Amino acid sequence: MEYLTDNKLTKSIDQKFTDGGDINALSYQNTLFVRLVAIKIKFANINFKYCIFDDVYLRSCVFDCCDFTGCRFINSNLIGSSFRCCSFDYATFRYTRVDSDILTQNCSLYGGNLKSHFAKSLRSNYQQLGDIKSANQAMDIELATTREHLYKKCFSSEKYYRKKYSGLGRINGFKELMFFYFLEFIWGNGENLIKLFRAFIICLLIIAGLICYFDDYPKISVAIIEEALGVFFGIEEATNFPSWLSSAIVATRLSFFGFFISIMVKRFGGR
Repeated sequence: MEYLTDNKLTKSIDQKFTDGGDINALSYQNTLFVRLVAIKIKFANINFKYCIFDDVYLRSCVFDCCDFTGCRFINSNLIGSSFRCCSFDYATFRYTRVDSDILTQNCSLYGGNLKSHFAKSLRSNYQQLGDIKSANQAMDIELATTREHLYKKCFSSEKYYRKKYSGLGRINGFKELMFFYFLEFIWGNGENLIKLFRAFIICLLIIAGLICYFDDYPKISVAIIEEALGVFFGIEEATNFPSWLSSAIVATRLSFFGFFISIMVKRFGGR
């Protein structure tokens, strides 16, 4: 028995939309566009579902309420083009130059996993291009969406979440949410240097408190803070600390260094 049928993919190769003017309420669903060119054209209510845009050049175009569900953008240039209230459900981007306002103009239409998928796809695309600023912007949206999804996984009364996540799934979701909040507090899930510095200060105060406890000092002073700083960085040795505690401090120091380098690479590293 034959299970596969022709999906009737339409091919458009080396074609160009007429410069200027508006194009309204048409359907190009399931079309492969190769080296398509369009400049300063407004597309309104166009159905681009399941299309593939390969090596296209869409310069300074406006896409208003267009449907890009399931589309793939590959090696394309969309710089200067704006997308207003467009649907990008499960769309993917690879090595495609597109302005970052595509996030702010369209993310508000999504919720849950669809929004996360959209931001993740764009974040990966910007990283491929070495556009660190736009990748960071997409990452911020992705993290906010992940937090919202985990919270709803545990506490939302929406039918979707209560049907998919119940019982043990809800408990696991709570564990994931607590771990997410913990990492967010420590270093903003890899995105916030200020939070990492705050965690370092807290860690330093804890070490100072331990020095007071094991060495019988009445209270924390500037000298003890300086000693705690030396203990943290391995310059000084806390002779009264048990070996397991000294090992924990070493592990914490290495973790903080790893977090710091990771943030520096993410925020400022480019190709």
